[in-house]
Amino acid sequence: MSDKDFIWSEIPKLRARIKETMLTREREALDEGRTHRDAWKQQATALWAAPPMRRTCWLWSRS
Repeated sequence: MSDKDFIWSEIPKLRARIKETMLTREREALDEGRTHRDAWKQQATALWAAPPMRRTCWLWSRS
């Protein structure tokens, strides 16, 4: 087997490794996105369930 034949025979293996790496990175990005989404959902739920803050018309009091 010559060097050229060896190189050409390795190309499908390299492509498969590249695709696996890309797929792994995509899955990691999706997992990270889901984690962030769940954190935001928990925060929104907590804020929705909390009683409303009492607000006044004036931020300062006149004395």
